[in-house]
Amino acid sequence: MAHRKIAAAVLTLVVIGGGAILWHAYKQRATQAKLAETARQYRARAEHGDADAQYRLASAYYYGEGVRQDYTEAIRWERKSADQGNPKAQYSLGYSYHYGLGVPQDNAEAVRWCRKAADQEDLYAQRVLASMYGRGDGVPQDYAEALRWYRKAADQGDATGESGLARMYDSGEGVPQDHVEAVRWFRKAAEQGDAQAQFYLGYAYRWGEGVPQSHADAVRWYRKAAEQDDAVAQGVLADAYWHGQGVQRSYVQAAYWFLKVVQHCTRRSGWTTLTALLLMLTALVPRRRWGRAKWLSSALPSAGAATYVLHLALVSRCCWPGRTVGIIFFAAMFVAYAYAAVAEAVRGRKLGAGTGEPPTMPAGTSTA
Repeated sequence: MAHRKIAAAVLTLVVIGGGAILWHAYKQRATQAKLAETARQYRARAEHGDADAQYRLASAYYYGEGVRQDYTEAIRWERKSADQGNPKAQYSLGYSYHYGLGVPQDNAEAVRWCRKAADQEDLYAQRVLASMYGRGDGVPQDYAEALRWYRKAADQGDATGESGLARMYDSGEGVPQDHVEAVRWFRKAAEQGDAQAQFYLGYAYRWGEGVPQSHADAVRWYRKAAEQDDAVAQGVLADAYWHGQGVQRSYVQAAYWFLKVVQHCTRRSGWTTLTALLLMLTALVPRRRWGRAKWLSSALPSAGAATYVLHLALVSRCCWPGRTVGIIFFAAMFVAYAYAAVAEAVRGRKLGAGTGEPPTMPAGTSTA
């Protein structure tokens, strides 16, 4: 009877999992068909010299949307659009040279194309150009020039430009150090939701740099950054709750934010790592070492497989055929090991509920 219930539960899981996989594959195929039609329309316009269509077709090749991903083809169409003065294409071409995507990596060429776009007030190009002057990538390091481009972006109300300008005032690079001015620009960026600026503003309030020291205001800004998944802000917020600094002490809240940091680190290292650890633990520990909990030797790889199924289902940059095959494989692995774990648990329970030890004789009772 128990095995029938297990089989019914596993069959239900298989049906639900199979249906979800098929629906996911159907949606992916429908999306790809729509993107392919859009790419064909862009190509028709691009071949007639439409600079915007050329840029959009380049983007399709760059991301593999509706066409096979091909950086070289993306560069070809980017260059056609950039040569016609399209600032988005010019920035994109500069980005490609900076990271060596479809072309040999060349920071000098990256600066040349980003400058063309930046001169047309392209915010992304202005940010990148400021960063490259600040680091000396492709050009001699020049903090004054970095400051100029950050200011251009900031004057357009760009949060990243405002935050970059604030950092230069904070460190005194390219301009006399001025914490008050740094806080002014950090606040502008933070009020637009820039997590990095929110963290720096929290830091300024915590240590009284450019503003009167206020642990309560520090916690308020750290929280805003932490809620945007800034791991450092999450750690500082956890510490604030642990010591009751700027907020009422709460070990529960401290634990919550510390766990957020752990979650962030796990996510960055990849769910592949977690899955590998679970499988390695199962492989390295002999079954006889599990004692009465032998079912764990099957439950752990089942959990690892289930984790990886979720990972594959949520990662959008993985192409749909490979993702579908991976989901099917790890889903089957999850079901097989889950069945084995349940069967092992039922078997162990039956053995534990056996005849047991013989009853003891009541005191004073003769065996004669």
